[in-house]
This record gives sequence, structure tokens and C-alpha cells, in this order.
Amino acid sequence: MSATTPESFNSAAARAARRVQCVASHVQAGDQGLVAVQGVSATEMVDGVTTLRAERAGGSFDVRAMTHLLDGGEEITRIKEEYVALLEREPLMLDAGFYDRTREQARYRVMQKMKRFGELKPEDPLRSKIFNDLVALHDASFSTRMGVHYTLFIGALTGQATKELQEKYVPDARKLRVIGSFSMTEMGHGSAIRHFETTAHFDKQSDTFVINTPTLTATKWWIGGAAHISTHTICFARLIIDEKDYGVHSFLMQLRDRDGNILPGITIGDCGKKMGRDGIDNGWLQFNNVRVPRSQMLQKWAKVSREGVYSQPPKAQLAYGALLGGRVSLILNCNDQLKRGLTVAIRYCAVRRQFANKPGAPETQILDYQTHQIRLLEPLCGAFAWTFAGRTMEAQATKLQQDLANGDLTNLPDLHATSAGLKAICTWYITAALEQARQCMAGHGYSAYSALPTLVADITVNCTWEGDNTVMLLQTAQYLVKSISRVFEGKKLVGSARYLERTQEILTQSPLSVSSASDYENEELVVQLYERAAVKKIVRAARAVQREIKAGKPKDAAFNACLIDLVRASEVRAVEAGPLQAVLKKMFLLFCLNRVANDASTHLADGWMNEKQLELLQEKVRQLLSEIRKDAVPLVDSFNLPDSLVNSPLGRFDGDLYKHYFAEVRAAPNAEIKAPYWDELVKPCLRKDL
Repeated sequence: MSATTPESFNSAAARAARRVQCVASHVQAGDQGLVAVQGVSATEMVDGVTTLRAERAGGSFDVRAMTHLLDGGEEITRIKEEYVALLEREPLMLDAGFYDRTREQARYRVMQKMKRFGELKPEDPLRSKIFNDLVALHDASFSTRMGVHYTLFIGALTGQATKELQEKYVPDARKLRVIGSFSMTEMGHGSAIRHFETTAHFDKQSDTFVINTPTLTATKWWIGGAAHISTHTICFARLIIDEKDYGVHSFLMQLRDRDGNILPGITIGDCGKKMGRDGIDNGWLQFNNVRVPRSQMLQKWAKVSREGVYSQPPKAQLAYGALLGGRVSLILNCNDQLKRGLTVAIRYCAVRRQFANKPGAPETQILDYQTHQIRLLEPLCGAFAWTFAGRTMEAQATKLQQDLANGDLTNLPDLHATSAGLKAICTWYITAALEQARQCMAGHGYSAYSALPTLVADITVNCTWEGDNTVMLLQTAQYLVKSISRVFEGKKLVGSARYLERTQEILTQSPLSVSSASDYENEELVVQLYERAAVKKIVRAARAVQREIKAGKPKDAAFNACLIDLVRASEVRAVEAGPLQAVLKKMFLLFCLNRVANDASTHLADGWMNEKQLELLQEKVRQLLSEIRKDAVPLVDSFNLPDSLVNSPLGRFDGDLYKHYFAEVRAAPNAEIKAPYWDELVKPCLRKDL
């Protein structure tokens, strides 16, 4: 096994210089305050440095090789580390004091980062993406700001605008000479796009669209970047020509001039305090007879002529093409946050000790408790699964764009449904996993300096933006129900739903043949378990729809069907036999089998699986937890996240967690001063006669 050193994770410039001297003095003072308990020094009791060294020495695989696999190759790892070194030389980008900022300070810093990012951003698309992802990992508000501008705003222009409009605006947008936002959501409507109320009446005489907010609920809401800084936006509005409503289309609108003045007819406000992501200025917009040139409707697909003649796109979904890229990016970016949270929690739980088996014995590492293992190691396996699934989706989305450019729409419905379902499952899963990780750190997980509270608060919004998760799963469910109906009609399927062509074969399989826990190591058996559960639920849902029950009922069918894509996205078989493949297979099995165990009623109900086989399945899950536990710290090391990106003293690579944590707290603003309200409020209380 190749060793990984702290030097490979950390640069000498990881912390801002202005804070180093202050922190160092506090560390020295803190060390002097340690006390001894029962003859054992506090330093020995909490020697995280030695603990993590032992954890790494016990690993079963080459950490560096695993890093290359996760990154997608040795060259990608090299580029990432090159840009980590660059960022660590930039005090603005990976700055200290992150957790102690006010909302106003956070927004100011995000704009500072955005400006500097525009200066540093590479021209090469691959390098630009890697650079963006690294910066986004440190600050979710900045991630949102960049995602709105580069993925949604520029993505909408490149995917839906005419060549002329792209040439006019995209180069400036890429250089931040135009700062964009994405005005889709309204106060009264989110996922129900067809019910948006903002209107765009075409005025033939002036060759312009007149944009209006006819009702309070038509107010554009939660528009990232709109409150303070966006100069332009992609606005979704109902296209109306000669009083005929042609549905929702998108328009490029200017909001502010270069001096920051809001243009006539536009009213902008701030949506106020949020649950998280304080650094992003979410705003609301209202329009009063704002005129937009006809050329600024995004008309790559749907078109309006000078005479007001409307040409329909080949498929309505093309109007929302920018959202597909957003969903894929969201899956990968959310997973990066999961990796970061698990890095903190697993390192902390390996160092933290609680209770001894017998008097005088060392206390037990809390990561050795099975209750902690199931809450941390199963999500650890999930982080690997989402990496491979996200990469697969990314490749499919790239190919789809090429297909669309050639007029081939064959795979569009399948990718739309798959991306919607995976987006929902991914964000629900990661939101729950991060909260579990926070709870595993107990009281210290409540500290902002653990990073977990911020991660939890920031990740939650992903369950509702880019499409409400329940609505997303229902879209997937409807696609699956239609697919199974096509099978019953003797038609062929494409894409991820092709396994449904084997519905009859799957439903008539012989009962499960498992007589020992080791039988569950068969990967084909795992796929069979998932396929059978999905097919049963999809067939049940299809029959329910036929009985005129609302299509909203079968979302559990979509959930199970999408998990098949996760299972199939595993890269275990693509890795050469050896230690790397061995640990990956264990993780693959734990992730899959734990979910099968939690949904075993699907197989128990008709006798396909019996109670004894379920007990063997649960036994296998416990065995896998014990085996993966030995590799837990090396596995999070393979994420290759430097301390500057992890940004938590409780997740430091060197393992000296308590020292770093105490120093961080001591260096916080107002850490050791008399309360400014002492004389006004405290002192009078103390003088009262009791």
C-alpha cells in the first residue's frame, strides 16, 4: 500500500497569513492547559496523530490509485492538485474566518471571489470545470453564484439561443462583462412551469415583446444574483401573440446598466434571510411593460417571425434543455459536499474515543461502534456510487447534446426521466447522509467549525431547486409507466428502461436461491434483486394508473428503478483484480444490499425471498461493515481533499483535531471579551435584591 503524507494534502499557504500568528499563540496557550486523568496525560488520551497514522497503515489498498479512479485518471488528479496549489496562494478564494461572517460580509466576499475567479479562470473547458468545482467545494454560496451564471445563464444561451445572440452575449458573459441570472421560479409556481404567469405579449408594430408581472404570484422569486449584481437574466414568460397563448418560453432581458442602475419598468428586491447560502443574493423581480427586442427571445428551437408567425419546436422538452446540464452538475457537486462532510466525520470518529470495555482499558474509537458504522460507512459507499453514476450521466448528457445538434431526439425522453429521478434520489440521500454524519459527531457536530451544520443547511435547497424532488420522481414514474405499457403492446424500448422488456421473465423467476451470507457476493444476484423490485412496483403502478388512480402514486417505483442505474454504474468490474477491486466490491455490495434489506418486503410479500434469507442478507451487511471499517480513513483520504478545502479543524489530515479546534475557537471574533451589553443588561440584574 502506498503511503499518503500530510504534505501531499496541504500547502504551507493553506491559511491566510493574517491569521497564522494569532492561531499559533492560542495553540501554545492551549497546550499548557491540558490535564492528566488517572495517570494518563490528556495528550496521550486524544492522540489523533498516532491514531490516524495507524488507521492509514492498516489500509488494504493503494490510496493514490483510488484517487486516480475517482478523479477519472491520473492526469485529472494532477490538474486538480495544480489548481489546489493555485487556490491556496489566493487568500480570497480559500479564506479564513468563513464561519464567523455576517450575511453582508458573505455576499461581499462571494463577489470578491467571483471577480477574482473571472481573472483566474482557465480558457480550456476541462480545466475551467475542475477549477470551478474546487472553488465551489469550499463555499456553497459561491458555487451557486457560479452555477447560475455559467451553467444556467450561459447554458441557456448556448443551448437555446440563435447563433447571432450567442455571438453577441456569450463571450462577454464568459469574461463577466455580463453577469447573468435565471428567472424561472415565481412566487406562486415552481415546478409547474406550464402555469407560470409572467407574460410576454408580442407587439408587431415595434417588433418587441412586452414583459409584465400581472399578479403578485407572478413575481419572479428566489432568483440567485438578482437582488444586487445581475446585469441580465433569462426570463421565463408566457408567449402571447394576437391574444393566443403559446405557453412558456425564455427571453434574454437586461436588468441593470453598467453603473448598477435598475432599468425602467423593473422592480427588484431581496428575498431576505434564508436557511443557508447567505453569500448568494436571492432576489425578486417584477416587470411593468418592459420591452425586449424580438431577437432576444431564445429561438434556437421555437421561433417568432417579424410578422408574428410562431414556429413550434420539434419537441417541447427542448425549451428546457439547459436544465439537464444543471441536474448533472448538481449530482456531482452535491456528492463533492458529501465527500467533504464524510472526510470530517470519519476522521473525527476515528480519533474520538468514548467508553472503555473494562476498567483501565483504552476507550473505544466511536467509529468501531456498529451504530456509527452503518450511519457513516454506508454513505461512504454511496459517495463512490454517486461518483460513478454522475460520471455516467455526464457522458450521456454530452452525447445527447451532440445528438440534438444532429436532430436526433431518440434518447431525450430517457435522459430527461433518468436525470430527474437520479437528481431526486441523490439530493435526498446526501441531505440525509450529511445530517447523519453531523449527529455522529455529537456535540462537536453542532459547532459551525465542524463544517457539518453549514453543509447540512446549504445542501437542503437541492431537494427543491432544479425541480422539486417529488415532482422529479413523478416525472420518472410516468415515463416508466409509459415504458411498461409499450412493453405490453409489444414495442421496443431505448436507454435505461430496456430491462423492462424482460418483465415477464423477471416476474416468473424461480424463488431466490440463497443458503449462506456469502451467496450475496454475486453481483448478478444484486442486479436481479433490484430489477425484480423495480419491475414489481412499476407493474403495480401501471395497473393503478389504469384504474384511474392519480399518476402520483407510483413514485416508489421510480425510486427503485433509478437505483438500478446506480447499481449498473458501478466500475468494480472495470478495475483490474487486486486490492482496489476488492475494496470497491465490498463497498458496492454494502451500498446495494443495505438498501435491499430496507426494502425486503417487496420480495417477502410473494414468498420469493424467505425470512432466513433476509437474516443472511442482514448478516452479510454486518460483515461488510466490519471489513470496510478497516479502510474507512484511507477511503476518505482517497477523496484527496486538502485541509484548505475541508475547512474544518475537526477533519484535519494530521489527526491533531482537538488542538486545531481549540485554536479556531480561540481565534474567533469576540471570543474572550466583556459582553458589550454587560452594563446595560447584566449588571442591573446582579444588583437586584433577591
